[in-house]
Amino acid sequence: LVPDIAITATEDGAGGDWGYTYCKNAGTYVARGVWDDNDNGLYDPSDTWGQPVDDEGNALNTITFGETDEDVTMLIPVGGSDFELVPFVRVSGEVSRLDDSWDALLVDYPDTHIYVVGAKYYAEAQVLVSTLEDAYDYDVFGPEEIAGSDVLNYSLLAPSNISLFLYAAADIDNDGIIDASLEGWACGGEGDCWLTTGQANISGQNMGMDFSHLYDTGMY
Repeated sequence: LVPDIAITATEDGAGGDWGYTYCKNAGTYVARGVWDDNDNGLYDPSDTWGQPVDDEGNALNTITFGETDEDVTMLIPVGGSDFELVPFVRVSGEVSRLDDSWDALLVDYPDTHIYVVGAKYYAEAQVLVSTLEDAYDYDVFGPEEIAGSDVLNYSLLAPSNISLFLYAAADIDNDGIIDASLEGWACGGEGDCWLTTGQANISGQNMGMDFSHLYDTGMY
């Protein structure tokens, strides 16, 4: 499940500590442990699989990230823990401008860049473009891609069976800082930008951006 798990041999087999560091209240996820018993450096269907169990050894299938740390026993093997491995799925859709055309935006803000991000965490009020390397994936459209476009077609890769934060954001002055409240923002997914992936690609995650506030405030 995680790298560098410390394993020690016991009379009953082998054991060691494992753990995740994750956002609290992040939800419930299918969880599996795997023994790379063919030592090929991959987690593949032919390996031996397990899953979380309760104190009596009953399979739990999932892990829930709540308010506090929890001790969860991952037992390998547990029958029925194998599953079809689809490590990544593709998330795609269109980003449109709701209040005018993209070309009109470039007339006033010729350095505009539009980012579509599949993030691990909720974004702060300001996001450094350099930190997007820590996201699951992102797509970026510079002035040359925006010019003459009706919509911006994006495509991201994300792990299967996870929840991510999907959004489109603008850096209209191309200063490397995305300021959601000032520059432009749109949510994807279902409610609060959250999107849950499964085992199949997800298309049609369209987002519309409204830049009318730029002209109302005169801040740019």
